Amino acid sequence: MHIEDYIKTWPSQDQAAGESIHARVSKHLDAVLLEAYSAIDATLTAVPLDVLARERRKFRAITTGNFSPEYFSEQAVIAKNIAQFLTFPEYLLGYAGYASGLVAGLLKDTSWSRAKRDQEVRLLLRSVFSDVAVVMFHFFNEMNEKAEGEREAFNQAREAEARHDEEIVNEIGKALRALEDCQLSYRIDAELPQKAQQMKSNFNEATERLATAMSMIRDLSNTVGDTMEEISSATNDLSQRTEQQAAAVEETSAALAEINQTVRRTAEGAVHAKQVASEARADAARSGEIMSQAESAMAAIAHSSGEINQIVSVIDEIAFQTNLLALNAGVEAARAGDAGKGFAVVASEVRTLAQRSSDASKQIRSLIGASAEQVTKGVGLVSSTGEVLKAIVAKVSDIDSLITGISASAGEQSAALGEVTSAVGQMDKVIQQNAAMVEESSAATKGLRDRVRELAQLVEAFDLGAPAAQHRPQPQRLQAA
Repeated sequence: MHIEDYIKTWPSQDQAAGESIHARVSKHLDAVLLEAYSAIDATLTAVPLDVLARERRKFRAITTGNFSPEYFSEQAVIAKNIAQFLTFPEYLLGYAGYASGLVAGLLKDTSWSRAKRDQEVRLLLRSVFSDVAVVMFHFFNEMNEKAEGEREAFNQAREAEARHDEEIVNEIGKALRALEDCQLSYRIDAELPQKAQQMKSNFNEATERLATAMSMIRDLSNTVGDTMEEISSATNDLSQRTEQQAAAVEETSAALAEINQTVRRTAEGAVHAKQVASEARADAARSGEIMSQAESAMAAIAHSSGEINQIVSVIDEIAFQTNLLALNAGVEAARAGDAGKGFAVVASEVRTLAQRSSDASKQIRSLIGASAEQVTKGVGLVSSTGEVLKAIVAKVSDIDSLITGISASAGEQSAALGEVTSAVGQMDKVIQQNAAMVEESSAATKGLRDRVRELAQLVEAFDLGAPAAQHRPQPQRLQAA
């Protein structure tokens, strides 16, 4: 059934009442519409004129109960437009504001009896919900048509997908049967759907690689068979070489033991030399201290010589003054005549003593000068000796450091040689084990040769087609180590 079968035009009595409702509410319609549309679009400041005209026509039709074919046709267009932009809950929320605004407009500034009010409110709500029912019918009808179209498209796509899957399964079945028959030359040449292109490419590449690998295995199995004799010969040679190596390692172990003893004695000598060098460094340091003390003593002697020289100068001056006084005394004694003879003798003796004192002071000064020169030379020699001793102390310290390093290195060499000796012992054991393994390898080589022949027979069962020419590896003659 259609919506027109449910919503009919009102009787004349209800239509007359509807005219009264329309007259009172239509003056509030524009504001109600703006509020309802703004709830959906907050940026809207005015209802477009064409929308406003359509809403006015619809409002007159629903409030007067004039549900004509033109109304239903226009509402069908409106409902389809609404379904393009709004969900049904959004539409109902906006329409709730529309309906409440119409009822508020009807009740505003109107005085009537309770019965009259209830009648007109019921008629207004009846008109509003009739309009909503029309919109709901077309809205859900549009959704059903859309869902039906999507369902039909889905069914068609599913059927096409099923046909494609059947084609893919058939081609894969053929390919797997070919592999089951060992036909590695089979390739999928049929045109498959796009989703199977990667699978087709992967299968063809896999079979191509498998055929190439089987071809290489066939060639390699032949090559391995050809080289088995070479391996057997090399194994025998290796056994002889292993025995020779064992003897050489044993001699090496003995030589290393002797070297280890020599290095140990060297380390002990280096320790003793270190002790001697340390004692020499201490003695040189003490000699340096003694030379420093000697240098200080020589400086003190030089200082004392200077003071003695000053004292001798004073004595010399006193002798000169005494000589002058003796001369004066002699002159006075001569003037005194006989009474002054005794005094003249004394003055002569004093003058002689003064002269001897002057001569003695000159000799002392000469000796002190010579002594000062010797002291100066001694100070220089002591200073030079001190510098030499300092250099000796530094060299002895260097020698001590070198001997310490030599001692440490000798200890490390002794430890390293001990490890080498242990490693050589391990090598000897490994070589003995290798000799046993060579015998086992010889037996295993024969078994491997038999297995390779069986592998070649298995590969011959595959149809490899005519892949790209493969270069058969040439057997390499094995060289014993």
